[in-house]
Amino acid sequence: LALPMTPAQILWINMALTVTLGLVLAFEPPEDGVMRRPPRRPDAALMSPFMLWRLVLVSVLFTLAVFAAVAWGQWRGLGLEATRTLVVNTFCALEIGYLFSVRYLHGSSFTWRGLRGTPAVFYAVLGVLVLQLAYTYTPWMQALFSSVALAPAELLLAAGLGALVLVVLEIEKALLQRLGWFEELQPGGGA
Repeated sequence: LALPMTPAQILWINMALTVTLGLVLAFEPPEDGVMRRPPRRPDAALMSPFMLWRLVLVSVLFTLAVFAAVAWGQWRGLGLEATRTLVVNTFCALEIGYLFSVRYLHGSSFTWRGLRGTPAVFYAVLGVLVLQLAYTYTPWMQALFSSVALAPAELLLAAGLGALVLVVLEIEKALLQRLGWFEELQPGGGA
């Protein structure tokens, strides 16, 4: 099995997403009720049980989605460079979906406020989309990163996988809140 991304493509993902989606969370207003939650205990672990659970879950979901894109590319006979381009676009769509899910710990992202986002989120997502279009379709970026133009079906697959991860994470968040497994997901819960 060939690597699903080259080192240069991994670097592209890190640069494009860190500058846009990673920093935009600093401009997000706090979630409602954040000041009514108790502070973290001084002896609390750096990574809470919920954060460890979420780290594993998101890693598994991203891995499955990326290998689904690889399988799609092989099934469609896209070739290695087109499949890798699809994987990079899929990874960016996954990050966008995750951004919308992670903005609210206690509330759903499936509200008008959650889906609309703040202006910073809107511009960051728009920036990522423009960067990905340049990565996929401009000749100089194709030469630099070994990317190739994709058909609309491949872009729809990438977007669909990103949306699917958002839906799964929102269902997981609601289910965990209902089950009461993690203290920090409960109303007024601390970390």
